[in-house]
Amino acid sequence: MRCALLIFVLAANLSDQAAAAVTDGENYNDFSVLCGLVSFAQTAVDDRKAGTDIQTILKQLSAINLTIGDPNIRKAIKAQNKKKWANLGAPEQNQLGGYKDNWDLWTEAMEYSETEATAAALKEWEKHSKNEAVRKQIHHVTETALKAAKQATDEQPKLLASAITTHLNKALYGETGLAKDVKASSSTRANVCGKGNDSAGGVDAGKALLLDVLCMCAHETTDTDAGKACCKGCESSPNNSGWTSNQDGSERAAFLVSKCPADMKPAAPSRAELAHRLAAFDRAVHNAKGSGQAEKFVLGVVGGTGNGGCSGNNDGPSNTGRCVKYKETSILAGTPPLPWRANLGAAVAAWEAREAAASKLDTIQQQLHILNSTVATLLWQQTTAEVSPSEQIKEKMQLPTVNCHDHKTSKNCTENNNCKWNSEEKNGGDFCKPKEGAEQAKQEGTGQTPKEGKTCSDKKKQEECKDGCKWEIYVCKDFTIILNNNFAMIAFAFTSFTF
Repeated sequence: MRCALLIFVLAANLSDQAAAAVTDGENYNDFSVLCGLVSFAQTAVDDRKAGTDIQTILKQLSAINLTIGDPNIRKAIKAQNKKKWANLGAPEQNQLGGYKDNWDLWTEAMEYSETEATAAALKEWEKHSKNEAVRKQIHHVTETALKAAKQATDEQPKLLASAITTHLNKALYGETGLAKDVKASSSTRANVCGKGNDSAGGVDAGKALLLDVLCMCAHETTDTDAGKACCKGCESSPNNSGWTSNQDGSERAAFLVSKCPADMKPAAPSRAELAHRLAAFDRAVHNAKGSGQAEKFVLGVVGGTGNGGCSGNNDGPSNTGRCVKYKETSILAGTPPLPWRANLGAAVAAWEAREAAASKLDTIQQQLHILNSTVATLLWQQTTAEVSPSEQIKEKMQLPTVNCHDHKTSKNCTENNNCKWNSEEKNGGDFCKPKEGAEQAKQEGTGQTPKEGKTCSDKKKQEECKDGCKWEIYVCKDFTIILNNNFAMIAFAFTSFTF
């Protein structure tokens, strides 16, 4: 883009030098500067895609939560025929007030859960409907995902192309952002484009890029060569007749800027690209014009001293020019800023906000994928017996204590079903040993962790690694420990992540 702009300016210089003393190509250089800004404002922008899986994952988690969670929520949704919150009557809303914040998400999750494929998958989760540990973990994960998804919702509008193009169109066409409104506030061209010897500039100068182009390039009836001011071919229809400044000039303006090099349009409205093009504008607009260099902050040519203003006719005796003149304080101090310049800056800020939002949404989506994967492992956690923890402890404390070593004869030893005699030759001595199951019972009675058969770590083959165990990297591990570690990692990830 920058090379194209440079080539265009060099070509303009050569054409300007070769031009006759009339007006053919006299505004090439300054036209190229405005072309750079117009092309920037014409940057193609589409809606950005990011975080597209977030809502799907949230519905999946919510559907699981509804399946094994509080049955009263499902009953309430069904009783209201899965209506959205806004469609409920006032009495129903009052009755269900505690459900307001998540109601619409739950209704969507309910609809999602009733599709054939989803319903079959959720059937597997029903076994955990009385597993309090799993229910609590699913609820916690869903709440965490919901908080993240709500922040994602705040970022979604920033991805829309309109957040950027609204400002770009205002820079092109003026405050309404509509092409049909490319018209000036007065029929007197010098008032619109700039009076001579006046630091206030034209009343409409800087309001819209296309108006500034018209001030420099539009045909003027008092000068038959006026159409050629900005480029060869610019004198053709619809720029082959005088411009009435306070009437719709959109067709004429579109024709003129169509002569700008097509490859001037950037791939993205970045801050660096805009800075480069504004620098070209600032250099050009600081070149004083007129025989006495009295006309400042002007783009285009002026005749004589230039104190006759930008009437559209480059005439020495009349001291008029084909130009656009900006307010001095706007150029020197940015007070007030040129409207099209402010809108271009706002478009860049919106673009940067969009890129930041896309990055944030992708990060949230990644975190939800991790949550979703972790929840999937809970499906295969063993269901627990419907016995309270206190009852389980009580049962363990009541297990009989086996003291096989106290039996010194085979008869006494074998009378106890939990002991066995390990000698075929002698009937007395220290040969009474506990059976394998009894030894485990003794461990439970003394507070040690009970095991049924081999522990997970004792299982050396993948096909043996089951019943509460999980095969990971050639090692059989306790699945409960793995789950606890996974949830510890997830909790840490979401605590340390700043949304």
